[in-house]
Amino acid sequence: MDKRYFELENYKGPHIHIDNWEPFWAEAIAWERLDGSWDVMFYDFQSQEEFGLLFGTKEYYKDEVGGVFLFNAQTDEECTEKFIKWVHSNLLPLRTNK
Repeated sequence: MDKRYFELENYKGPHIHIDNWEPFWAEAIAWERLDGSWDVMFYDFQSQEEFGLLFGTKEYYKDEVGGVFLFNAQTDEECTEKFIKWVHSNLLPLRTNK
C-alpha cells in the first residue's frame, strides 16, 4: 500500500463518526478526501491481540491518530453501510467467539 495515498494534503479536513450499535457499539472515523470520497479508519480495538487477529497477516496502513484504514467509500451512506458490514463480518465473530 502506497503511504503517499494517506498524506495530509490529500484530505479536505472534515470527518464524520460512523457508529455500529448492534449487537455492540463500535465506531470508525471517515476522513474526506480532495476528490470527495471518504477513507474509513478504525481504532477501537479491545486489545493488541484483537488487532493482530484482524490485521496481523495482512498488509495494512495504521495511523496513530486515525487508526487502521478499512476502505474508501464514495458517500457517507456507503461509509455507514460498509462499516456495519465490516463489523458484522470481521469484528463480531472475534468478540462473540462465533
